[in-house]
Amino acid sequence: MSVFDRLKRLFGMGQSGPSGGGAMISCEEASARLFEYLDGELESVSEEEVRGHLEVCERCYPRVEFEKHFLEAIQRS
Repeated sequence: MSVFDRLKRLFGMGQSGPSGGGAMISCEEASARLFEYLDGELESVSEEEVRGHLEVCERCYPRVEFEKHFLEAIQRS
């Protein structure tokens, strides 16, 4: 899926279909699943939804990067 397709889905302009199309999940939904996503504990469909959102959402990007670095620091110590 191209960046343009993801942006269309983010803004609710994507088409629904059997491949899980339709509007992208909200920032609140992505945030609620963030730790499970980073820990690799989500089912494939949920993981794709969260990943798709995080790949295009500038609002969520700083938090995701912070949490990734935080988890890496914990693992190193």
